[in-house]
Amino acid sequence: MKLKWILPLLVSSVAVFAENVLFDRTGTLRFGEHKLEFVAFTPKWRGYRQGGPERRFFHPLELNQERAKIELRLPESSIGISCGELAKSGDREWRYTFRASFDSETPLRSGVLDLLLPADEWQGRTIVAGGREILLPVKPDAEKKPRLFSGYCKDLRLTDRTGSWVLSGGLQILIQDNRCYKNGSTFEIRISLVRETEKPFPAGATIRLRCETPESTPLDLSAAMNMSLRDDVPNDGKGGWTDQGPDNDLRMLKPGTRLFNGIRFTVGEGEKSCIMLRGRRRPDFPAKAETEIAGNVRGRRLYLLHSLAWQSGGAELGTVTVTYRDGSSDRFDLRNGRDAGNWWQPSDVPNGDVVWTGENRSSFVGLYRSQFPLQPKPLARIAFESVGNAIWGIVAASVSDFAAPRIASVPHYIVPGKEWKTLNFIKDPVAGGALDFSFRLDAPAGKYGPVVVRNGRFEFRDRPGVPARFYGTNICSQAPFVSKEWADRLADRLARHGFNAVRIHHHDSLIADPHDSTKLNPERMEQLDYFISALARRGIYWQTDLFVSRRIPAGELKGIDKRLIDFDVYKALFFLRDDVFENFRAAAANFLNHVNPYTKVAVKDDPALISLGLVNEDNIFPKHQCNDACRKLYRKAFEAELAKSGRVLPAGAERNLAYEEFLTRLYNRRYAQMKEFVRGLGCEKPLSDQNMGVGPKLAQMRMMYDFVENHHYYNHPEFAGKAWELPVLSQNASAISRFAESPARLFPSRLLGKPFMVTEYDTGRPNPFRAEAAVLFGAYGALQRWDGLFQFAYTHGTEKYQYGRRTDGFFDLATDPVKLCSHALGAALFFDGGFDSMPGPEFRFAVEEKKQIPFEELFPVEYERFGLLGPVGGFAASENGVKGELLSSSRPVLRKRLAALAPDGAFRSAGGALELTPARGTLRAVTPKVEAFVLPAGARGNGKFLRVENRKGHGVFGAVSLDGKPLAESGRVLLMHLTDSAASRMRFSAKDCRKMESWGVPPFLAARGEADIVLNVNPEAKYRLFAVDMAGKRLNEIPLVRKGGSLAAKLNVFQPSGAVFSYELTKQEHSGNNLQK
Repeated sequence: MKLKWILPLLVSSVAVFAENVLFDRTGTLRFGEHKLEFVAFTPKWRGYRQGGPERRFFHPLELNQERAKIELRLPESSIGISCGELAKSGDREWRYTFRASFDSETPLRSGVLDLLLPADEWQGRTIVAGGREILLPVKPDAEKKPRLFSGYCKDLRLTDRTGSWVLSGGLQILIQDNRCYKNGSTFEIRISLVRETEKPFPAGATIRLRCETPESTPLDLSAAMNMSLRDDVPNDGKGGWTDQGPDNDLRMLKPGTRLFNGIRFTVGEGEKSCIMLRGRRRPDFPAKAETEIAGNVRGRRLYLLHSLAWQSGGAELGTVTVTYRDGSSDRFDLRNGRDAGNWWQPSDVPNGDVVWTGENRSSFVGLYRSQFPLQPKPLARIAFESVGNAIWGIVAASVSDFAAPRIASVPHYIVPGKEWKTLNFIKDPVAGGALDFSFRLDAPAGKYGPVVVRNGRFEFRDRPGVPARFYGTNICSQAPFVSKEWADRLADRLARHGFNAVRIHHHDSLIADPHDSTKLNPERMEQLDYFISALARRGIYWQTDLFVSRRIPAGELKGIDKRLIDFDVYKALFFLRDDVFENFRAAAANFLNHVNPYTKVAVKDDPALISLGLVNEDNIFPKHQCNDACRKLYRKAFEAELAKSGRVLPAGAERNLAYEEFLTRLYNRRYAQMKEFVRGLGCEKPLSDQNMGVGPKLAQMRMMYDFVENHHYYNHPEFAGKAWELPVLSQNASAISRFAESPARLFPSRLLGKPFMVTEYDTGRPNPFRAEAAVLFGAYGALQRWDGLFQFAYTHGTEKYQYGRRTDGFFDLATDPVKLCSHALGAALFFDGGFDSMPGPEFRFAVEEKKQIPFEELFPVEYERFGLLGPVGGFAASENGVKGELLSSSRPVLRKRLAALAPDGAFRSAGGALELTPARGTLRAVTPKVEAFVLPAGARGNGKFLRVENRKGHGVFGAVSLDGKPLAESGRVLLMHLTDSAASRMRFSAKDCRKMESWGVPPFLAARGEADIVLNVNPEAKYRLFAVDMAGKRLNEIPLVRKGGSLAAKLNVFQPSGAVFSYELTKQEHSGNNLQK
């Protein structure tokens, strides 16, 4: 059996021109991306569409690729027969004959052969009818007049992004804009059937169908190609695509001349098969490549097949300069997000169709086809030049006279209506309400002494044998620097949301003296002190880093005469310059020795402080090359070390490996100094560092830490312009369909014998699937025996949580109602699910302590898959007696083992309590006290307490016991049905909502969702069900229907009292209830 979910795939995304002409299972004629279907109309213009919802009235009698004979059993009509016959009449030409008749006279008005064109794809484009261009308007007629054309024409030409289809034979057609009708979303082309008598039937048509593929000429770029599509050695400086090794290249792209959406490109092979140009992460790649163009090559359009990597450096990408034989030239300025995008997890951009996709060992990848206008003159030369912001990979180029139409961009707004309804976003849960989870907290924080490491887990010093686990969020920037009243209110809010920990982040610049950043600002520290004490009184612990983003005043560091605001530069200099380390020491000592006047203890001794990260996201490999100046400093230091040692290393893999070992020594020396410094202050908090990334090298380096800390984002915003500003691109895909990529990408970063925490994770807005992130992390975090989860972030600044006017924020819970609600489920799964103690397999893999490992080497992706079946982690290869099945490093062996453990593609763990099925996009988590499901529309979820049939909209469903009892016995249960939320008038460039242009304004809206549920409750008890608002306050009552020993109800996000995501089920101790017999 072929297990497509395991093997790396080559998936062509409309990679060739679709010449296929055939009958589908309904007997409808399909050609390319279009279908021509029979529609019969009643006297009142009710249409019965052969391939539409009315297809139950069409019964195939004979169906093959030459003939489709259908019995018609239409309401209001006698029985009829339609017959379509298809014959090949030439090269890319077909003859289609259709006839419909009825046994006796029918009241039907007429029949047509019908084409529907999606308006969001075809608006702004033209159709040619008998030589006349018919514009399909961007917006429907203001007076709602739908007719665009009506009359006789010899032929009809449809041009899409792959070429043209021509229908001919003398056609009487009608073209209309169905958006002028209620709920219309298409343009429609009706081809009238020719009557054989005066009556509507029998009637038929004969149509000749021709496929016209555009002529195109691939350009020979071989002289400019500088690298291979394959890379066998990561980071050897020789490249091979992005120089990331065999797990992350384009070796699966087949060479040769191929069609991509109708345009011919020649894909090269061998050592020189692509052009790779420099970016910030590969500054040594060439900046420019050019070549002469031989022969008499000309065309009105230049097409590129290309992609980008690490493109966050800026919107400007580079230039393409075409020189003609007469000496003139055209220059095209390319931009990230407009002309191309990331090769990882690609999605269309305005001038870049994703025309090829595939899968390597690391990710779903792809290439873009972009087009640029040319003068119709012979070409002499073509040159590509990168500005250095992103790595630019050019695979092929071609010229053609064909201008592939672009989808007209029509703004799409999120507004109240059929699909969205106003949601009252109350940010403070009411005390004692259904959304008050403060009962989980064990106040005050620190009552059991400080957090220590025992038996590979966090525990409290005075509570041995009981793991200490933390579910929290990040509080960023100015957020904690508020009045005492607001500090208490925010602490209450966090406690009621069920967070027992927070990470104080991006605060260090604010607590620093503006003239000497190593000293503390007394006023700001007093505010932070009070906030920390307010958290502790409620049972909330905290975590932080000693350096995050502290700004350095001019002159504080030697040679830096301007205020240093780029904290990546500080991190790069930190490992190389001792004066920067001394600056770090001075600031850290002042912070750790500071005594909180409200708790009466120094920061370093605070029992509510869980742990310390030393320098946030300071991984030396990416940081040392944050800009050209830093990279040159490191190279100079490396060359000096080589010269001192007398070693001579030629350029290549050996030299690059020596350079990486030089970086490793620098880092290890500085980490040892940091640890010695912190311990010298008397601070015994667990320490960690390098909290970003996964790989064998990092695993090796992290063995010296007290615990491992990591970060991961799914659907991190990709900026189409300036970083951290709109517009932003979003993939809008579920992580479940990608094998729970987040959190699965983090599974191999756990080291057995050490605690593990994720201190930043999120699925960013506007991804409509983001409510599933908390469920995935809560369930799998517990399964993996992780010690802490910190979502990023509750808020940046104060306005988002203090007032209701802000709607922005890629990650912030304070402006994202549905994501905030999802953490009620995430926390319940993490704390109450019990996945960490359920039976099931455990997996381990060896990490070589002494081996030289490249920084960019990756773990086999299969390690992530094993983490969906049970706990997985690395251990030092020299250790013996480590529990769990030892995983091979051989991918074929790993795939074979996975095939045995998950033969049907469903990953079941914890004795079947946790099940993920990527192909269906579903998750099932079922435990005694909490159950959760992620279900696409039409899917079902079956638990022991809760059964769900999701009727409309993608949904995250859950049931949480609020009194600590098993769900079936609980007297109070929270039910959740989460869809999506957005601000009013949030604007996207198009209906697919992949490019967001405006955050919108209050009020917030909730997306439509409907489901049927069944609850397996105590059959002797009486229950009531209430919709509750965002504060947990009861609204309207929901009818319950008794079905045997169970209760049934209908959940609808759109309630009479407003949109809701939550419900409260209560067991009644007295008579009187809302049960309906």
